[in-house]
Amino acid sequence: MSRKRPTDDGDELLARLGTLTAQARERAELQRSLLELAVALQRGMLPGDMPVTPRFHLAVQYSPANHGLNVGATGTTPSRCPTGG
Repeated sequence: MSRKRPTDDGDELLARLGTLTAQARERAELQRSLLELAVALQRGMLPGDMPVTPRFHLAVQYSPANHGLNVGATGTTPSRCPTGG
């Protein structure tokens, strides 16, 4: 019956931990790249200038992505001026 030396077990453990650490780092880098892409896509959807209208206030809400390619459009909501102008 052959039995491994304790140092062999330690070497295997360190090798496995190294492999798992490398995989986790690759996944984190991929996630960061996807997030940067999603934010760039969202910013590209923002209007350059808001239209000026005498009777309405316009507002734009920008919600940056925070999970992968969770890309959403901006929203423009008109509302009447309090002066009724």
